[in-house]
Amino acid sequence: MLNGLYALQRPQQPSRIGQLLDARQRWLQRPFAAYAIELERTEGPYSCFQSFVMNADGEVEQLQGDCRGEPWSVERLFDEVEQHLTSVHCAPNGCACDGRILVEASYDPQLGYPTELRYTAVPQFDIRGWFRSAFYQAHPRELPHLIVTSFRPIEP
Repeated sequence: MLNGLYALQRPQQPSRIGQLLDARQRWLQRPFAAYAIELERTEGPYSCFQSFVMNADGEVEQLQGDCRGEPWSVERLFDEVEQHLTSVHCAPNGCACDGRILVEASYDPQLGYPTELRYTAVPQFDIRGWFRSAFYQAHPRELPHLIVTSFRPIEP
């Protein structure tokens, strides 16, 4: 009974999937196609930046920075969040040792694009994993953190 009353008094937080869907809908309704974006990605001691223009045809132009791999377009950011919400991703030493990796995202309130991705490992207690961790000292590395440092719509 008390739990029911507490739930009535507590404002309901939208689910992560609901937040993603709402943000993606705002993004799809934007009045422009091209944009310039800058971001920074850190993972332990490693840090990199990336800056580029996404043209109206969805092609990357003026790519600068030292991040490896494909550019982190807004669509790629959305896809990254969706993949972590819809499937299991384990930390470097496995789910039993380090836990499952979750991505928490923040979104721009007007345009909906992801402004920050924070990766965290959620422990899943498993006695085998505990013994492996205790005996082999398997410690997780620091997980990535990605921040959009600048975003600018490009009007046609």
